[in-house]
Amino acid sequence: MAQLERDIFIAASPDAVWSICGGIAAVGDWLPSAEGVRVEGNVRHVALDGGRGEIAERITLESEEEHRSEYEKVGEDGPLRVYRARFWVEAEGDGSRVHWAAEIEPGDGVGEDELLAGVGASYESGLDNLRRLAEEG
Repeated sequence: MAQLERDIFIAASPDAVWSICGGIAAVGDWLPSAEGVRVEGNVRHVALDGGRGEIAERITLESEEEHRSEYEKVGEDGPLRVYRARFWVEAEGDGSRVHWAAEIEPGDGVGEDELLAGVGASYESGLDNLRRLAEEG
């Protein structure tokens, strides 16, 4: 199983950053590749941009006080056979360090390097947008 991690420094407090990205459905507010989000119980359905379909993610941890969430893909179909991710915000100096990490296993016929590059690019654009939103208000 492949490992992926990205992080970014944001010149805003952890509470300010979490107010943008915390919460089960908030990913639709700051992640450019998410066109829409609906929530059913502890499962978040994220519609992907460009008509690339939808991914269902079971939220396994959502902690407001720890500024942390964990989730995993529901089902083994599609380009991601296994996808388990962790997202957390911690204080660093006068700002915050935001971490996004995942364990990924590609589906049949999908190259691991290609998949990691695609998911990594999505993480990077999301974190850059989160920084812009938090720092520019």
